[in-house]
Amino acid sequence: TWRQQETTMSLMWLLLQKRVPIPSSCIRTFVDFLVHDNVELRKISEEGITAFSRLQKPGRIYVEKTLEEILQRPVNVDECRPGDRDDNLWVTIDDY
Repeated sequence: TWRQQETTMSLMWLLLQKRVPIPSSCIRTFVDFLVHDNVELRKISEEGITAFSRLQKPGRIYVEKTLEEILQRPVNVDECRPGDRDDNLWVTIDDY
C-alpha cells in the first residue's frame, strides 16, 4: 500500500549517511518514485535525491594565505577600468 511505501521511503531517507555507500537500487527507487501518483512519496523522493546530491558533493578545499601574501599582491590598474575596452567588443551590438 502507499502508506507502507511512504514509511519505507521515509526510513530510507533517514538512513542516508556520508560514511555508508549508497546502493544503486536505493537511488533507482528514489528516482522511480519521482513520478508516483502520491504527492507525499514524490516529496520524499525529492528530499532523498537532494540528500544524494549533497552527500556526493566534494568538500571545499581551503587555501590559507598570510596577510602579507594578500596585501603584497600588485594591483594592475590598467586591467580594470570603466568604459569601452577591447576585451568587451564582443558584447557590443553594431559598435553601440
